[in-house]
Amino acid sequence: MDRRSYRDSSQCRFRQPVNLKDVPTYLNFVTRAMDLGTIRSNMRKNAYRTPMDFHDDVSQVWENCAAYNGTGTPCRNDGEFCRSMFLSAWKDMKIEEEWKKLQVEIDPSVSPSSMTMMVSGRIPAIGIQSHVVTNGID
Repeated sequence: MDRRSYRDSSQCRFRQPVNLKDVPTYLNFVTRAMDLGTIRSNMRKNAYRTPMDFHDDVSQVWENCAAYNGTGTPCRNDGEFCRSMFLSAWKDMKIEEEWKKLQVEIDPSVSPSSMTMMVSGRIPAIGIQSHVVTNGID
C-alpha cells in the first residue's frame, strides 16, 4: 500500500479527539490527549514556539495510540505506520539541524552543543502498558 492510499484509509482515525463518551476508559491510559486536528488548529494559531514543540505534539498522538491500543490491533498498526512516516519525513527534512543553525544565526552566543539537550531524545520509547480494544472502538 502506498503512502497516499494508506493515509486516506487510516489517518482519519487520528484527525479528531477521541470521543470520551464512546471510549470512557481512554484517559485511564492517556494523560495528555492529542490529535491531528488539534495540531492543525495550533499551527493555524501559531501556537508552536519551536519545531520541537510541534514534533512533541505529533509524537504524542502516536504514543497515545500505542498506550491505549494493544499490539497488533488495526489502530495500533496504523499509528505505528503513521509514526514511522512522520519520523522519516522529519529526519529527511533535517528540521532540528536547520533550527540549530537558525538559533546560532539569531544569537551567536548560543553554542550548538548547548542546544543538543533541547532537541535530542525527542521520541520516548513506546514501552507503555497497552489496553487491548475488544469492542472495535479505537
